[in-house]
Amino acid sequence: KQSAPQAPSVGRMVDREAKRAEGKGIGYDRWASMHNLKAWSKTFMYLQEHDLLSPDKLSAAVDAAGTEAREARSRYDAAKRQLDKLGAPKQLPKRKDVVAEIQSLVSQKNECYNDYREKSDRLHELMTMQRNYQMAMQPQQPKHGRKHEQER
Repeated sequence: KQSAPQAPSVGRMVDREAKRAEGKGIGYDRWASMHNLKAWSKTFMYLQEHDLLSPDKLSAAVDAAGTEAREARSRYDAAKRQLDKLGAPKQLPKRKDVVAEIQSLVSQKNECYNDYREKSDRLHELMTMQRNYQMAMQPQQPKHGRKHEQER
């Protein structure tokens, strides 16, 4: 039995400047500020725990996860094609043999799919962290808009 895919543990950071340009209000901006802080905190902790703080190491990890996910997907597709081939044979084999082969192929297909999902989820999580890292490390541009000054 397969479990439902879990949402990535690290959310993407919001481009607050772009959202302000779209006309989002101050409430959204406050929420986005807290969201970005939490997302960056989770990203930083993960990168620190897995020694991926340098952009080169993070990029290499994303590339490796992508390769693993593609390989797992190709194994899953091969198992699925093999299962689909069992359509209508010319000479009917014994029922017991067919059931055993189908069970074996379904089991193999499910294992490949679960492996693919794990690797794909890891890839998406790393890509999200890479994007968050890039957003956090880019130089901050001056804010356009009203300056809040108190006058007494």
